[in-house]
Amino acid sequence: TSLNEALAMLMARWAGIPVPKVKTYGQSYSGAGSILMKPILGQPLDEVIDTLSPEQLDSLAIGIDSAIYRMRSVFRPPAKGRVCSLTGEAIQNSFLPDEQMGPWEDFDAFRRDVFAIIESGRWRDMNEDLLRTVQDRVARHENVYFTHGQLSGRNILMRDGGLSAIVGWEHAGWLPGFWEVAFVEGTFRE
Repeated sequence: TSLNEALAMLMARWAGIPVPKVKTYGQSYSGAGSILMKPILGQPLDEVIDTLSPEQLDSLAIGIDSAIYRMRSVFRPPAKGRVCSLTGEAIQNSFLPDEQMGPWEDFDAFRRDVFAIIESGRWRDMNEDLLRTVQDRVARHENVYFTHGQLSGRNILMRDGGLSAIVGWEHAGWLPGFWEVAFVEGTFRE
């Protein structure tokens, strides 16, 4: 748990995205953080997706689309093109070769580092189609948005067939627009 996660949850809640309510955040002397939050009922989408009706899946898609739209439209990055965590530090994600990278002052610096990683072969575990997609998306200039960072079935909670909450905000940051769709569990989805 980090200050970045607590900040992301506060921002998301302010934007009207269903997230657990943060009551308080604190850090120990060792630097370990903890968030006291109001519990949210629900099951991870991964566990219930096969039980959802087509109508419930459509409603879920609309809910997730709305959340992404709110993240992108309510907040603007503190510096145009800066790619970083919400606290201005390196972005964290298990998808990344060293599980963290950056921060970058502008999108061009981010682009250079991503291309260098692709060329070095450090993303060997990634399938070729995803690598080409990432390379194509990074080659074009992308806007930077407030982004969840690891939106996946385990971080989307469902209750009574509907979206209950989005959790797992520790990877949130100011990231390129393609991030949410390109890095969902290491598979690309159009």
